[in-house]
Amino acid sequence: MERDSFVFYRSFYEAIRRQPKKVQADIYNTIADYALNGTEPTQASDAVLSIFLLIKPQIDANNHRYTAGKKGGRPSKTDSNKKEEKTKTVDSEKEGKTETYGFEKEEKTETYGFENRAEKDAFEKPNENINENVNENGNENGNENEKPKTITASTVVAAYHRLCPSFPAVKVISDKRKKAIHARFNSGYTLTDFEQAFTKAERSRFLRGGNKNNWQADFDWLMKDGNLPKVLEGKYDDDSGTDYGRGEEGRYDGTVL
Repeated sequence: MERDSFVFYRSFYEAIRRQPKKVQADIYNTIADYALNGTEPTQASDAVLSIFLLIKPQIDANNHRYTAGKKGGRPSKTDSNKKEEKTKTVDSEKEGKTETYGFEKEEKTETYGFENRAEKDAFEKPNENINENVNENGNENGNENEKPKTITASTVVAAYHRLCPSFPAVKVISDKRKKAIHARFNSGYTLTDFEQAFTKAERSRFLRGGNKNNWQADFDWLMKDGNLPKVLEGKYDDDSGTDYGRGEEGRYDGTVL
């Protein structure tokens, strides 16, 4: 197939100019004849043929791209956008359950507290991909209008083990415990709040067992909606001035002190 032009690279020039001048013209003519007319050399000298064979693959590649371009080439941006939109539509139909669970539509995420299905899976699989990058202010940019970044159950449990060494360890992150952490997170608590509560609990003589019944708090007790705010507010601090703070109160009804 004849062409009106072809790409001549500097590397071609550098290779040819190092050949004897008496064969340089033959090399140029051989390359041009092949690139423009598709004619391969049949009686070329070894010097000409050696350079031609080095350059030939690049010419073939350029001709292939040229031919493909004449047949259609890369799709236009408009066609690409339409194809991408169509793909998204098909994927959305295949993932129809995500709308039911509320991980695709923003208006439903408030109910569940997840930004997308991947974060839901991460929450339900606490031993995989633990997220340690939770902003202390509850969001990434300090914007109060933004949703707090999701934290995993294992992240909260790890903070409890690190900050409450005197308390009973959590052996299993059960579904009940995940739901408790999930509920506290949805009500507005951040990882910083959990860490602060665990720190206060470890410093509280009463919660460590310094009371008349030798009762000691544990992770499940701290995660209860009625207990977590009281710990954060300092009700059980040793210097709070309350009976709990003095370690004199021994009443425990099994739910909230």
